[in-house]
Amino acid sequence: MPSKPPPHPCLCPQKQELPRCPVCDKDVPLEAAKTDEDGHAIHEDCYVLRLLLWKATDGYH
Repeated sequence: MPSKPPPHPCLCPQKQELPRCPVCDKDVPLEAAKTDEDGHAIHEDCYVLRLLLWKATDGYH
């Protein structure tokens, strides 16, 4: 009895994982991604919120 050939690897593209926003921990679609000062993908609204919170809590006036 002939042996069964090994299964072929999937030739379809695998689902690409999207970067996660460091503020809200949700996926950041690449076409809408902004980059923070550390080079991480971030939602624009989350970045603005983080800057406003930093300004409010750091005593910067």
